[in-house]
Amino acid sequence: NYAWSLIEEECELIKKDVKAGKKSPLAYHIHKNVMTPEILASYSGFTKREIKRWCKPKHFIKLDNEKLGIIARVLKMDLEQLVSVD
Repeated sequence: NYAWSLIEEECELIKKDVKAGKKSPLAYHIHKNVMTPEILASYSGFTKREIKRWCKPKHFIKLDNEKLGIIARVLKMDLEQLVSVD
């Protein structure tokens, strides 16, 4: 239980960073799904560098729907969920 509560606390901090424009929603969803950029990269076919880059808002907003769709499928969510933290 302690580990899950710690993950939830970290998710809340990341959510604040997303709302402040410091991180992208992808960073939040990676952490919420107890993943790392490396794990997401291996499941999605993208490189670790691309995933880390997309955790920054200025790069995330440039993603096309095809790439977002691939990431959303891996994270088992729809596009609307992927681009928000609510």
